[in-house]
Amino acid sequence: MALTSNLVQFCQFEANGNDSTPNGLNFTNNGGITFVPGKVGNAASIAASLSQYFSLADGPLISITGALTIAFWVNFVNLDVSATPIAKWNTGQSSWAIDTAGAGGNWRFYVSADGTAANVLTSAFAPSLATWYFIVAIHDPVNDIISFIIDNGTPETKAHSTNIFDGTAELRIGRRGNADSADLSGLFDQYGLWNVVLSPGLITQLFNGGAGLSYAQILALSQGTGLINLLGVGN
Repeated sequence: MALTSNLVQFCQFEANGNDSTPNGLNFTNNGGITFVPGKVGNAASIAASLSQYFSLADGPLISITGALTIAFWVNFVNLDVSATPIAKWNTGQSSWAIDTAGAGGNWRFYVSADGTAANVLTSAFAPSLATWYFIVAIHDPVNDIISFIIDNGTPETKAHSTNIFDGTAELRIGRRGNADSADLSGLFDQYGLWNVVLSPGLITQLFNGGAGLSYAQILALSQGTGLINLLGVGN
């Protein structure tokens, strides 16, 4: 399997929140998010103080109830409160969310089977400021687990024996639901969504020794061209 297999959405945040895949699942920029040098090319610079976040209305492609992989790079500028890099979560219609547990708190991955109650995997790892992190969250319905992988390290897992709730919540970057009490302040880059469990080998490819991958590089790897080191940042 290649990184392009079962790839639902991949956003690079060069100058907008557009999807690089043929699916065209483009985010709406709320609050005037700007774009600055990031992990690969540019990144979205999101300010909680300005109520900035990206949003995408619910739809069949992002309403994933089975196998799921979410991957992205994030760099925090404020961790005084809980911060939400990405979530498909809102009252009564929640599916999944990723955040940090308050000031100095650890990473958390939420999955809901009924739209309300959450099965929460709390990582042993707490992020720091001004550091790029590569985050992968997985729902594996074959092995009945959810898992967290940080910087291509050892997976942290928790039992989860039901499917993800098919909620109608928007998919949001930088905000969970309608509340702004857990908004992200920081840089967000190279986000991908798959309706499959990525293998350890593919996650290692995506990490790329800590350098990350552009969409053009993902295409090159998937097509077996061997041009990965010759390509620049894709659009």
